[in-house]
Amino acid sequence: VPLQSDADFAEIAVNTVKAPTYNRHYVIDSTGFVQGGAQLASIDSGDTWKLSHLDEIRRVLDNLEYGLQPVRIPDDPAKDDEPLWLLFLSPSCFNDLIRDATANNNLRSFQTNAYERKKWGSKHPLFMGEIGVWNGILVKKMTRAIRFLPSETCKHVTVGNRYTATETDVTVNAGLGAGNAVERGLLLGAQALCEALGSNEESGGQFFYDERKYDFGSKLEVCVGMMGGMAKTRFAVPDSTGTDEPTDHGIFVIDAATRVS
Repeated sequence: VPLQSDADFAEIAVNTVKAPTYNRHYVIDSTGFVQGGAQLASIDSGDTWKLSHLDEIRRVLDNLEYGLQPVRIPDDPAKDDEPLWLLFLSPSCFNDLIRDATANNNLRSFQTNAYERKKWGSKHPLFMGEIGVWNGILVKKMTRAIRFLPSETCKHVTVGNRYTATETDVTVNAGLGAGNAVERGLLLGAQALCEALGSNEESGGQFFYDERKYDFGSKLEVCVGMMGGMAKTRFAVPDSTGTDEPTDHGIFVIDAATRVS
C-alpha cells in the first residue's frame, strides 16, 4: 500500500487508516515509556530499544484491566502455561535491541529462550528466522520499517481527545538529528485484525473467476476478483473512571528512535 499522498491510495485502501488509540500508543523515553504519541515531539537519539523495555512491556500487560490476549500457536505445547505476545521490530530497532550492553541484560538468554521454546516442537513460521524471547515477549524482525523522519508529521490521538479518538498531527522532533528516525514496533496479541468478506450471487463465495474469448476467438480475457476488506479491531472499553474509551483490540504500537544511515 502506498502513502496516503499517492494517487492510488484511496482505491487500494478500502477502509480508513486509523491512528493508534491513545491508550495503545507508547513512545520510548530513555529506560521507560510515555503513553500517547505526543511524546514524538520530544523523542531524542537516546530513546532506542533495550531489553529492559521488554520487561516494561510485560509489566504493562500484566496490569491491564482488560488484558491483551496472548498469541496461541496450535503446535506450541506451552501456549497455556507460558503465554506469548509477539513484538515485530524493524531491522534497525531489532539490531538496537540485540546490541544492548546494559548490565544484567543477557542477550544470550534472549536468544536461548527462543531456541528452547521452538525445541519443544513448534514448526510455526513465527519461530523461524532471527528471533528472541524475553519475559514472554517473542521478538521477530520485520522485513520493512514503519518510519517517520525528523520534522515529519504523523497522526496521533492526544490525551484530550482520548474519548473521541479524534486525530491530529504531531511533528517528530527535528532535534532527533540527521541519520536518525522514528520506527514503529507492533506488539500483537490475538484478534487485532477484522476481515469482512462479501458474497458473489453466482458462486456464493467471496472470490469470482470469469473468462471469455474475443477477437473472433483468437484472444482470451480472464478476470479474477474478490470482495472483502480489512480493518483494525476497535471497541469502546470502560477506563478506570468508567468512561468508555476507544481501544484498539489486540495491538499496541511502540515508537522508538534508531539510526538509519
